[in-house]
Amino acid sequence: AIVLYKPLDKGAIREVANRIVRAFEAPIHVNGHRLQVGVSIGISIFPTHGTEQHTLIESADAASQKIKRQSKTTFVFTILPTTR
Repeated sequence: AIVLYKPLDKGAIREVANRIVRAFEAPIHVNGHRLQVGVSIGISIFPTHGTEQHTLIESADAASQKIKRQSKTTFVFTILPTTR
């Protein structure tokens, strides 16, 4: 989990997420083995996606799981359900 305390707009959050994704792009070498590591980041924003810690974590986790199902190394913001 990554918590950003300073209020940021979505563009700044995207930049942080992109920097994290790029940091994992290069393969790593362990005991003579080349390993490729991927990262899937789900992002939720207080108070847009929730005001309680568990709600924010669940929302970010759901977004991360969506990316993992698509086998992508990237990030996604939480999508709020539409209310009527």
